[in-house]
Amino acid sequence: MMPYFEQSPRSGQYYPRIFHDARHALRAKAASAAEPSPAPPRARAYIVDEDESSAWAVRRILADFSIDVVQSRTVGEFLSIYSAGECDCLIMDFGNSAAETALQRDLIQANVALPTIFIKAEPEFGDAVEALRRGAVDFFSKPLNSSRLCQAVHHALRLSRRAHLNRVRADQEEARKAMLTPRELVIVQDVIAGNSSKEIAANLHISVRTVDNHKARIYSKLNINSSLALARLFIGLIKPASDGQFTEAGAGFMPAKR
Repeated sequence: MMPYFEQSPRSGQYYPRIFHDARHALRAKAASAAEPSPAPPRARAYIVDEDESSAWAVRRILADFSIDVVQSRTVGEFLSIYSAGECDCLIMDFGNSAAETALQRDLIQANVALPTIFIKAEPEFGDAVEALRRGAVDFFSKPLNSSRLCQAVHHALRLSRRAHLNRVRADQEEARKAMLTPRELVIVQDVIAGNSSKEIAANLHISVRTVDNHKARIYSKLNINSSLALARLFIGLIKPASDGQFTEAGAGFMPAKR
């Protein structure tokens, strides 16, 4: 069957309907790709703004994504109720640099990485650049653009989730390291230095078999299976991987203290 033809409203030319359908399919695919994916579990967005309409707008924008929105009117009020979660972000009215600096200092002292989005009514030239310089994930002028803010919040939440998983893995690694005995730590140092079991045995005046037994216990405690993994773990080359869903870089949010 021959495809029927449709007239282009722009040029007046006629094109096969199959081409018309293909263009619509590509547009629909692009629109679908731009839509935010479902929020990670237990997602929460904090908003610090005296403007009640801003909190209402954020709640309306995020209503379909199971993201809990908690409003505070001031930085002090926010800090009094905030408890670091597995997946949260901050939406903050931009302008009070002293309050924002104090907030960032308190978050760093609490070892919290909280991705932040700044918003402002009638922003001045350079406000967006200054907001990003302060570590913001994004900057928006009021009234808020629903689609762009929604995408920015989802991006911030993924950053938060990834930072949380990294902290958990780092804590687990430190806990495993703490299980090693003083003698095992000495063995670790020799392995990292590149010494063989025979060389370690000679240095410590013990048998090679004893060294190998120590290494086996070390690998078991640390849940690794090679000297390369041991070296990476102890000299800080291991970077905790993402959870397989979120691949964004860890930049762009208020840093956690290490």
